[in-house]
Amino acid sequence: QNLPRGSTIKEAIIAPEGQLIVGADLSNIELRVGMWVAGEMDALRLLGAGGDLYKEFASKAFDVAYDDVSKEQRFIGKTSQLGLIFGVGAAKLRGAVKAGSGKDLGEEESKRIVELYRSTYTGVTDLWKTCGEAIKAIADDDTFAFGTRDLYRVEGKKGIKFPSGMYMQYPELTYMIDENTGEKGYKYKLRNGYDRLYGGKLTNNLVQGTARCIMSEAMVRVNKRYPIVLTIHDALYILAPEAEAQEALDFLIEEMTKVPSWMPGIPLAAEGG
Repeated sequence: QNLPRGSTIKEAIIAPEGQLIVGADLSNIELRVGMWVAGEMDALRLLGAGGDLYKEFASKAFDVAYDDVSKEQRFIGKTSQLGLIFGVGAAKLRGAVKAGSGKDLGEEESKRIVELYRSTYTGVTDLWKTCGEAIKAIADDDTFAFGTRDLYRVEGKKGIKFPSGMYMQYPELTYMIDENTGEKGYKYKLRNGYDRLYGGKLTNNLVQGTARCIMSEAMVRVNKRYPIVLTIHDALYILAPEAEAQEALDFLIEEMTKVPSWMPGIPLAAEGG
C-alpha cells in the first residue's frame, strides 16, 4: 500500500551502490479508463490535449472561467470526478469534500453538483445502466457484451471476461430482498456473508481491473530491460544504473503510456523521477 511522505519505512528502501530506484506513475488512470469505457469523447480529447478535467468540471460547476478556477474549487472538481463516475451520491460527495478540505458543501449544493455531473456525462450514467444489464446476465447465466468496442463480455456465471483473458467473478450472484429492510438488489457471496452489486459498483470494479491490466502489460515489457522492485497501485519502480537514470525514466514512461491494442485512443500519461 501507499507509504506516506517522510516515512521511515520509505527511507529504508535504498538502491544498491551504483544504482538508483526510478519510478513513475500513471496519471488519472482510473478516470481515463472510465471515460474511455463510457465513450466520453470530449473528456478524452481534453485529457489527451493535456487539459485538467478537474478544473474543467469545476469551471462548469461554479460558473467561472477555466483559468480562474480556485484551488478550493478544483479540489471539489477533483473529488467529484473521482467519485461521481462510480455512482457516488450527494451525501458521500459532501462527506468526501469535507474530509479532504474542511469545507461543508451543504445538502443542496452537493445535490446540485451531482445532478450537474450526471447531466454532463450521460455516457457514464448510461454505463451504469449497461452494467446493471451485465449483472443480470451473470445471475441468469447468460452472455452479454458491453463497454466501448464491446471491451467486456459476460460469460454467464463464469463472470466477466477482460481482453487480457482475466475473469472478474461474483460467486453465487443472486437477486435478493432483505427481510429486515425490504431492500431489493443483487448480492454475491463473500467469505463472510454477502455484498451488494449494482451498476456504479460494477463500473468501479471494471475500471480498477482494466487499469491493472494496462499496468500489468507495461510491467511485462519493462521487466525485460530493468528489474521491477516495487509497484504501488498505479506506480511502478525499477532499478537502473546511475549512469542511465534519465534513459531508464524515459523508457519507463514510454512503456507505461503505450496504448493497448484493445483500447485504441485512450490518452495515457505518466510522470516520474
